[in-house]
Amino acid sequence: MHETRKSIASVAKDLGINVGTPASWMQMDRLAREQDTGGELRESEREELVRLRRQRAEWAKERE
Repeated sequence: MHETRKSIASVAKDLGINVGTPASWMQMDRLAREQDTGGELRESEREELVRLRRQRAEWAKERE
């Protein structure tokens, strides 16, 4: 994905989740950036994204 340069399928496999989940995250991020906020995420969206990234990192560590 953006930061790791891994494919969505690879990230999903690493996390042990359905491939549609990270694909959905990517779509939500893209849509949020296209909103009237000039490409900026709202504070609540930014907090959620930070939370999801933290959770993704924890899951990756657990899978290792």
